Amino acid sequence: MNSESPNPLKPESTPTLSEGVDNWSKLLQHSEAELAKTQEQIDDIAYDLYGIEGDDRAAIEAMMDTSKSDDDEGDEPLVTADPATLTSELLDYCVGVAFGRWDIRYATGEQPAPPEPDPFEALPLCPPGMLQNDEGLPAKPNEVDTDYPIRISWNGILVEDAAHNEDILKRVGEALTVMWGEQTGAIQQEACEMLKVKKLRDYFAENRAGSKFFKEHLSRFSKSRRKAPLYWPLSTDSGTYTLWFYYHRLDADTLYTAVTQFIEPKQEEVAKTFSHLSAKKGRTQKEDKELEAAQLLIAELATFKESLLDIAKFWKPNLNDGVQITAAPLWKHFRLKTWQKLLKTTWTKLEKGEYDWAHLAHSTWPKRVIPKCLTDRSLAIAHGHDDALWESYTNDRGKEQWRLKKDAKEIAEELVREVKK
Repeated sequence: MNSESPNPLKPESTPTLSEGVDNWSKLLQHSEAELAKTQEQIDDIAYDLYGIEGDDRAAIEAMMDTSKSDDDEGDEPLVTADPATLTSELLDYCVGVAFGRWDIRYATGEQPAPPEPDPFEALPLCPPGMLQNDEGLPAKPNEVDTDYPIRISWNGILVEDAAHNEDILKRVGEALTVMWGEQTGAIQQEACEMLKVKKLRDYFAENRAGSKFFKEHLSRFSKSRRKAPLYWPLSTDSGTYTLWFYYHRLDADTLYTAVTQFIEPKQEEVAKTFSHLSAKKGRTQKEDKELEAAQLLIAELATFKESLLDIAKFWKPNLNDGVQITAAPLWKHFRLKTWQKLLKTTWTKLEKGEYDWAHLAHSTWPKRVIPKCLTDRSLAIAHGHDDALWESYTNDRGKEQWRLKKDAKEIAEELVREVKK
């Protein structure tokens, strides 16, 4: 299983996570055996084509068999599934279900598994198991059946807050309930055991070092130098309050939505708690700690809100820029140090003009980027200014070439003013 596939721990065939892990291990072992069998068939065909047999074939096979050393004899260990990894992927899947990325009906068996594509067919537009419309594109709110078994957070924002209706753990629990029903409590407990945490909230909770969930999600969506997590935890400095964003739902209003629908209501809630505790006489030691925590959170929420609103003034997400560039302005609100450092470096490069082809650079520094379109037509094409600034003509040899329009400089100045509005 990988992050782009529905979870393999289907409840109709795996009443417990342990049984699901065992079933997945058996599937892996069966696949390994089938691959070995297929490889033998390919080898036989190749040897026959080249007329190699007998002692010659045995000599070649002996020379190529470097998989075992003198100290590594005996049967190879059976391939098995890692319980913690599978459980982590299951929870990752549940978050995707809450955001409307995955179609939970594949997991419950209500929807039949999509057929295996022909190896020579074009790749599908969407991953198998994704929530899609009739055209095979990601579904929109008005394209989902009214009896779909779980509500979807269409604005692409969840929060790590037990009292909130969009609490990430609550939404994960809803997905597990759709899949396992009355067994959900036992499934959650089993998940805690496999992940080695006391509570599932501990697995999702952000702190100054980041959450285990995001660390594993980032690893899952990283390959070589490409790092592209889809679920982003943006937190206050201490990680006490965290909003989770779904990359594919980001738009120019996302940060404003986060402020008005999440941060501001939380500020009111914490302010009431602080006011109540402050006025109370003879507070207990526990209440003193709650008062101190509320005071800290009030300050952190104010800073968090101010920062997001400052970024929202110029941040116009364009998914064509990629995850790393899109997330770069938000670097200080990620708690995982390795990811934060990478984004900070990316943001510094953006500030210096190294990625002026990016839409984010265009919306953030139009006064710098748009004039470059007068000397670099590829930049003009990238930012959609080619027709406005450049024109084609035929040279003396009859070949088409390009040149700036006579009033290109004035047009560029007007484009800068439009972007800055």
